[in-house]
Amino acid sequence: MRSSRKLTMASRQRGFSLVELVVVLTIVGLLAGMAVTMVTRVAAAQQDTRSRLVLATAADAALTRIADEVQAALPNSLRLTTNAEGVWLEWVPVLDAGRYRAASDTVAAAPGDVLDLNDPSDNAFDLIGAAVGTPAGSLPAGTSLVLQNMGTPEADAYAGSSRRDNAVLSAAGRHVAFVASGAWPASTSTQRFFLVATPVTLACIASAGGLFDLVRYSGYGWRAAQPASLGSAAWSGATRALLLGGLGSCSASYSNALANIGIVNLRLGLGLAGSGAAMSFMQQIALDNTP
Repeated sequence: MRSSRKLTMASRQRGFSLVELVVVLTIVGLLAGMAVTMVTRVAAAQQDTRSRLVLATAADAALTRIADEVQAALPNSLRLTTNAEGVWLEWVPVLDAGRYRAASDTVAAAPGDVLDLNDPSDNAFDLIGAAVGTPAGSLPAGTSLVLQNMGTPEADAYAGSSRRDNAVLSAAGRHVAFVASGAWPASTSTQRFFLVATPVTLACIASAGGLFDLVRYSGYGWRAAQPASLGSAAWSGATRALLLGGLGSCSASYSNALANIGIVNLRLGLGLAGSGAAMSFMQQIALDNTP
């Protein structure tokens, strides 16, 4: 009995063997490695989610800004080209608009300065209605005057047939003078005119790693043919601003099949196609093309 009790107590008091200790340490090491891997993956996923959220917010803000700009474009001035180098969207920004005097005032003592569209030397007119310019009577240097822009050869702001340069205001924004350069296109019943800045181009071009950059060009002047190439001479004197980088894809379409209404569809993709985590943003912009 005593011998049996001593054996039992001795077996209870025996510690771990070296082999058991090695096995336990190995298991603990494996579990710790798995935990570190899981935590690293979770942290990387959270960082990727934050980065994508920042990029998605930037993409949404860029599309909103583009929509605001394009909606304020000169009627029939939008030009779109898609080629191997990228997507090129061009428009003419409107600074202000109003109505020109087309007939003398037979009631007031002063008849007013009438714009004669058939007189190639006529270079000024009075406004009807509210003054233009911000503040009233003020325009940036290089402002042009546009009438009846149809986007056709005989009425095209880019080619100059519906545009006159160096527009200036006087009489507190109620009189417009410009550089005469021939007869105007046919008149309209509304007698609308537009004061515009030089054209702007939105380009989506390839960058490193198979991604794309969204770039805005301005200040390159008037060109009859749309500049739609990275090697265009227009960009040498232009102001270049990066709106958004790291895009996975971009595309655009333009339709003016409806009378006096143009529709621009702009799509931006985040993440490389086929990655399983790509997102796509689309902005549809309606334009008033009434000249």
